[in-house]
Amino acid sequence: MAGNDTLGMADAAPEPQDWTTSPVRIMTGLVITGLIAAALALSIAGRAPADAPTRLATIPERKIDLNSADVDELQLLPGIGPAIAARIIEDRAARGRFPDVESLTRVRGVGPRTVINITRFTIADGTEQAPDSDVHRDR
Repeated sequence: MAGNDTLGMADAAPEPQDWTTSPVRIMTGLVITGLIAAALALSIAGRAPADAPTRLATIPERKIDLNSADVDELQLLPGIGPAIAARIIEDRAARGRFPDVESLTRVRGVGPRTVINITRFTIADGTEQAPDSDVHRDR
């Protein structure tokens, strides 16, 4: 059996597979791509909107009437975004006019702190909030 070379090859150890040509390479590439995509998404999500500096600098030049303002006007008020502005209008349509600025607390998401922050920029029913009202007292 000295002429049979196939028997000797069966005893040889298999050659190690190169990781750069195996399925491991594909999985490694997918994992790295996923991590880069996640980092990019988190980076974008963490940024302030492009209009944030201008919106913060936009203080109403006149007092905004809570009983006639539209969504865009209400969003000029500090702490009032699109969702709360829409709730204010929905509440006004369902329950009627706001007799004073402090009554805005009947809207879900508007608390005493928000009322304090917007009082100097708002009126309700054409009347200004009195400066010595309960809204300005620390509780």
